[in-house]
Amino acid sequence: MIRILTVYLGLSILLGLVFVVFSWPDLPSTPAQWMAVFLLALPVQLAGELVGNCLWNNRLARSVDQATAHQSLSLLRIGYGVFAILSCIGLAFTAIYGWRLLQPLLAG
Repeated sequence: MIRILTVYLGLSILLGLVFVVFSWPDLPSTPAQWMAVFLLALPVQLAGELVGNCLWNNRLARSVDQATAHQSLSLLRIGYGVFAILSCIGLAFTAIYGWRLLQPLLAG
């Protein structure tokens, strides 16, 4: 149990620092906002892993891989990759926008 808590604390601190670097200069301004960053760092990372897994390990991705397995360069595979990356960027922008919407609520 202590090992799990240590790993959670370490990953939360690391991911919280990554958040701070990417959100500069819009840093959290209250203790409640900093606590939210710390507590949500690992669940947000796990959600990102789940989304990435869903993007690359679904029926469409497998069918694209199977259809283009014999080709060294495939526009279909490139197109799917571009779509997946743009989807991830869209999710990141959505998360940033959501954080900015949450900041006034946490300022109390």
